[in-house]
Amino acid sequence: ELRNRSDVKLGTCLSGGIDSSIIAAKSSMKYDSIDQFNAINAKSTEPKIDESSFAKIVSNKFNLKLSMVQPTYTDFIDSVDDLVYKMDEPFGTPSNFMQYYVFKKAKEIGCKVMLDGQGADETMLGYERYIPSILLNKGNYFINLLRSKSRLSKFKLLLYTIYFKNAFIKNFIIAIRYRFLKKEALNRVNRSLLKNFAKSYNNIKEMQIKEIMSLQLPHLLKYEDRSSMANSIEARVPFIDHNVVEIAISMNDDFKIKDGKTKYFLRLILDELGLPEISQRTDKIGFWAPSNKWLSKFSKEIIDEIKNSKIVNIFCDTDKI
Repeated sequence: ELRNRSDVKLGTCLSGGIDSSIIAAKSSMKYDSIDQFNAINAKSTEPKIDESSFAKIVSNKFNLKLSMVQPTYTDFIDSVDDLVYKMDEPFGTPSNFMQYYVFKKAKEIGCKVMLDGQGADETMLGYERYIPSILLNKGNYFINLLRSKSRLSKFKLLLYTIYFKNAFIKNFIIAIRYRFLKKEALNRVNRSLLKNFAKSYNNIKEMQIKEIMSLQLPHLLKYEDRSSMANSIEARVPFIDHNVVEIAISMNDDFKIKDGKTKYFLRLILDELGLPEISQRTDKIGFWAPSNKWLSKFSKEIIDEIKNSKIVNIFCDTDKI
């Protein structure tokens, strides 16, 4: 209710996932006309990562005016310099362009305020990496794992994330993620990351707070803010209202992850709204760009740029790239 207060035209980002679908459905109930509340979806040119069909289900059921954007490789090339400048630093994924084009579309159709689902994954345990910690906190890890295995098999869980604990997991992930780092840099990364993360891994609430306060959410909100303000849009994120965050963190873990399903409480809400097609989803996509297609078209230029960088060569062995 609070986030829907506006003297100007208001809309929402609608990927078709759990978080955005709840916001779109609940908000639509406030408006009598289809023109009063708009939903915008970023349709991918890659069918495997295209969620637009789910966004259409939500918009049709709740009489939402749905706008689609479908950024192409040409759009990516035309806007890359501008978006990097507006972000004020390099960023890790071309998917930021999808979000940017959603806000660009909002500006075109006159939506000055946009709602978004950022924060639900952190407050309601939406990431699958939380599942091992939940299992660890329920007593016998491997018995709980076996009980949950059939349900967990529906998710894209990495085996080393599920079957092993703490230091082994983190060392393995770090070794993969930082495989190009020079040995002396890798040792420093190992110590700092393991020290800060290992303790919280067995304490789901502590891990959740770290993700909200320092690890995951801050940079997502920065991208949200930069992309929206670059298009003169006010972005609002209901899931991180302090009241929602406080309730979510204090909520019993079984309401957040149950029977191998993340964000269990939000799935119950979707069922009440009559959206079983959304509540039963086990994949997680969002506004995901066809990164492989886009980047492969100028991969040689990217590699040359990396190898010729004096700064990168201080920390990395670029001969391995």
